[in-house]
Amino acid sequence: MTTTAMAFWSELSKPDEGSETDDWAPEVIAIWDAWDRMLGGIVAISVTSADVTLSTTQAQYGAIEATGSPAAARNLIFPAKNRKYIVRNATSQDLFCYVTGFSAKKVHVPPGVTLAFATEAAGTPRAIGPQLVRNGGFPSTILHPGKAYSGPGIYFGDDLDVGFARRAAGRMGVCLADSEGRDSIRFNAGADAANPTVAMGASFNDGFYPDTTTTGIAWSNGGSRRGALADGLVVGAPTGGDKGLGTINTAGDYHRNNVRLSFQRSVTLGPYSFAANATGTVAHGLGGVPGMVQQRFTCLTADQGYSVGQVVTNAGYVQFAVDATNLVWRVGAGGVLLFHLGNGAAVAPTTGRWNQHFVVYY
Repeated sequence: MTTTAMAFWSELSKPDEGSETDDWAPEVIAIWDAWDRMLGGIVAISVTSADVTLSTTQAQYGAIEATGSPAAARNLIFPAKNRKYIVRNATSQDLFCYVTGFSAKKVHVPPGVTLAFATEAAGTPRAIGPQLVRNGGFPSTILHPGKAYSGPGIYFGDDLDVGFARRAAGRMGVCLADSEGRDSIRFNAGADAANPTVAMGASFNDGFYPDTTTTGIAWSNGGSRRGALADGLVVGAPTGGDKGLGTINTAGDYHRNNVRLSFQRSVTLGPYSFAANATGTVAHGLGGVPGMVQQRFTCLTADQGYSVGQVVTNAGYVQFAVDATNLVWRVGAGGVLLFHLGNGAAVAPTTGRWNQHFVVYY
């Protein structure tokens, strides 16, 4: 009798048409036994001691239950054939299913989870249904032990790498990914630069976290603190394209490399007398020692070649002394002198035609 291998259950053969009819019985019996195992059979396979490569008969069952008390994660290794399975992990350890020769492509079945998936001769197992968990709910463990990322435990579409996964072994949180270890957003229980609360991109340590230093929001890159937002903006250390460490405070002053930039505040004081020997002390209220004082003479009535509204800065014979609190000013014994706008001669401003103010910069 001649036979031909079955299309999918290729380890079994069916009699060729026209073969001797009295030899068909063994083949037909084997075929129906295989169908019976596939459609209604459940086989329990112990993974207590080691990984298990399914035997020919075990691989014919449509439902497989991994049993036993393994001390670590175990693998079930399936034949390279196009088939569909329902696998239940009845152990306390993670279970991984893959096609022989393709150990890099695994379907993860966490403890207590039942998962339907299909194998292919090309070696790519594909989940074809949601994970079913005893007593309802989601699996408590959905990641390879000790691995940073190895595919989501809740899938979207037909790609095993699209969906939700646990943050990492020993860490709370959830990972949203559209491919393995890439283009991901992770929500973590961490709150530091090495383990940011919200991580983005290919690294677990690129993201945002609450910053206890500034009581604001900080961000990290490569596990290092790069900046923060609180009452102002804190710029990270000078690496890469950064320009320098410092702060930009919207409610205060600008800083570069933690040094305040000068001349950010000013106050105009006056008007004051510009008579000979006139003097005065006035609080400027700038909170530091001013870096510059500008004398301003404003023309009220046309005088010495100047028109109304014109301002003369730093006329002669007025001197200033400053500290963090006060401005002390003194007009020289000869009084204030201007240069005549028309001929350049040194002349005295006419009293009543000018106002003298001092602009203090800090």
